[in-house]
Amino acid sequence: MSRKLHTGAGAALLGCAIFSLAAHAAPNYTVTDLGTLGGDAITRTPGSLAHAISPSGEVVGMSVLGDAVGGTRAFRWMNGSMMMLMGMMTDMHAAAYDMNASRTIVGVSFELGDQFPKAVRWMNGGMTMSVLGDFEPRAINDAGVIVGHRHLAIGAAANEGVIYDAGVITPIGSLGGTSSAARDINTNGDIVGHASVAGDLHQHAFFLSAGASTPSDLGTLGGAQSEALAVNDARQVVGMAWTATGAHHAFLAQVNPDGSVQSMQDLGTLAPNAASYAYAINNSGEIVGTSDSRAVLWENGAPIDLHTLALDAGNWEFYGATSISDAGEIVGYGRRDGRWRAFLLRPSACMADIDGSGVVDLPDLNAMLLAFGMMGGPADIDGDGTVTIADLNVLLFEFGSVCN
Repeated sequence: MSRKLHTGAGAALLGCAIFSLAAHAAPNYTVTDLGTLGGDAITRTPGSLAHAISPSGEVVGMSVLGDAVGGTRAFRWMNGSMMMLMGMMTDMHAAAYDMNASRTIVGVSFELGDQFPKAVRWMNGGMTMSVLGDFEPRAINDAGVIVGHRHLAIGAAANEGVIYDAGVITPIGSLGGTSSAARDINTNGDIVGHASVAGDLHQHAFFLSAGASTPSDLGTLGGAQSEALAVNDARQVVGMAWTATGAHHAFLAQVNPDGSVQSMQDLGTLAPNAASYAYAINNSGEIVGTSDSRAVLWENGAPIDLHTLALDAGNWEFYGATSISDAGEIVGYGRRDGRWRAFLLRPSACMADIDGSGVVDLPDLNAMLLAFGMMGGPADIDGDGTVTIADLNVLLFEFGSVCN
């Protein structure tokens, strides 16, 4: 994650100051409400929900329309713009799930009562649209390869993981059972998801190496089940797995090119006896998800409540973080003043810009002094759990900085 700042008077005064940021756990964030396509009722769930953020910082997801019927549509959001409606489908409902570097978007379109959704691909950032077939896409890589699952006939397995490439749909192999689903694909073409094991009583996370015909079983955290939800280019896989006690915990697995597991780590939870799910990982190894009904960022294997890092987030409840870009921008879903909304969290370029104004100045110093000695929050710059003199040193060093 890159940061750029212009040092000002504080840096000049404290040019010889020495402090360590080694313990810094995460940046502060500014929060953006992505809005809706018109639906804004407090009881509507969701008013909008962000599913993914692209390498260019564009966000895709779904939102309720402001009509009497309450239809949902796929949306695309660009920096500084309003949420934009995508596609010309006649169906009442649609959702966008992922977007690649070429601004190709994949998602679904359907009517209530349809047996199966239709896979949809939007090109050129949503300007043109085509229907790909009867399957549910979940991810697309920069080569345009799409992965997801299709629903099989009644009496057979519930789902079958598939790969869509150049108009051809190819089933993904099994782990001995009859059901599977693909959830993500990286730049290399490695695919992750979950599949049932022999007997179909449980499912395990799988990793399918690029070009391989058979997926590898990633195992669990000692329990019966697991599912892989995302993979980065370094073959780091995240998802959820059962522990030996049956608890649902987020995990991080490092996978070798042949699909064998090098290591598998329990990422823990925010609170005892809570569940956790890791939904996404970027190429820097930053992980986001949810725990105890709160959006979470994992850094160095420890979960952090994103609400404690977000600037001016007093009227927000962040429930889940669904995607994180390589620039560290995070999207997800939550409630603002009781209304369900998609959100975007951007890292603040200056660590000490506590109020998110873009300048490290007196209001930031006042906020630091008010929080001094307290636990956590945006003023805990070094991430050690308490606002101390070490945090004040960072603020004084950055004082006067204009953050870009």
